[in-house]
Amino acid sequence: MALIVVTGVLGLLATLAVAFVTLAQLERRASRQRLYATKATLLARSGIEDALARLSAGQDPEAESTRYRG
Repeated sequence: MALIVVTGVLGLLATLAVAFVTLAQLERRASRQRLYATKATLLARSGIEDALARLSAGQDPEAESTRYRG
């Protein structure tokens, strides 16, 4: 009888361990996606602010010296 109870408890603990590992992986993936989204937003804003600064300074956007080289 004790062997059956211990086996059941170990099975339950193994199931909980798998659930926690899966949850930790999902949280890590969500954090990584949030980081990438924040970086993309900040990069887009900096590009817009750079373009507005160049336009307000009177730089021609079609001029060869203002083109991004890479």
